[in-house]
Amino acid sequence: MLLDVYRSALAAVDGEACVLRRLREQPLPGRVWTVAIGKAAAAMLSGARQALGSGLEHALLITKTGHAAGPWPAWCEVIEAGHPLPDAGSLRAGLRLLEMLATAPEDVQLLFLISGGASSLVEVLPEGMALADLQRLNAWLLASGWPIGRINALRRRLSRIKGGRLLDHLQGRPVRALLISDVPDDDPAVIGSGLLFPAAKDLQSEPEAVPDWLRTWLERAAMQDTRIYERPQVEAEIIARLDQALAAATECAAARGYAVHRVAVRLDGDAAEAGKRIAATLIAGAPGIYLWG
Repeated sequence: MLLDVYRSALAAVDGEACVLRRLREQPLPGRVWTVAIGKAAAAMLSGARQALGSGLEHALLITKTGHAAGPWPAWCEVIEAGHPLPDAGSLRAGLRLLEMLATAPEDVQLLFLISGGASSLVEVLPEGMALADLQRLNAWLLASGWPIGRINALRRRLSRIKGGRLLDHLQGRPVRALLISDVPDDDPAVIGSGLLFPAAKDLQSEPEAVPDWLRTWLERAAMQDTRIYERPQVEAEIIARLDQALAAATECAAARGYAVHRVAVRLDGDAAEAGKRIAATLIAGAPGIYLWG
């Protein structure tokens, strides 16, 4: 029964089903080129393929190693990269992404499918920064204990495509983006470090919170940042989020006659400490099914 509740939550945010449903409700006419990036990229691209049919002429699929779930037709390029630590595939994916956008015909519509994990899976580095530096950065961030919003704010400052900088490579053409959120408050500027979405504000200084080597890279990246401020239009929509999964699990458990306790406070911070809080709640709580997000 518990597996049924869990599966109902997963089904509610299934990338393939959510993209298929949304593109059937609001189709994209004409020729379409698609970029799918993230751990759910293969599922999302599969949904787009079903919805768009022959209108989908070309796709670039960037996902975690082992998650491509092929086979894919010849018009689909597949690049697998590292997660949670980036690897050479992440840098190869970043360069290929820029090449694709530079060569896309003017009359095609661009569709981006973005899900969690894009921060690690695709990257274009500031001049002088190498893969070893990027891996050192991400290892430090993952061990920092920082919330994901703060981590991605720093990642954006050390990227040539994140924090909305990828918009500079779209040659002014409009873009449609469908996103699966894995972050608090479902902020598009935080999902995948905001490839198409400039943050309202980023951390501009961390005088005591980062080591000297990282502060040096932040200073170098800031000197190289030459963003274009006339941005193309991005029609963005979050098609799957945590609350949908929790609502589906609640409905499934309640339909089977169980008392459901949906905990309003989000889980965050250190995993071991969160586990202790969960255990304490279950020991002291009334019978039933407890749901956290």
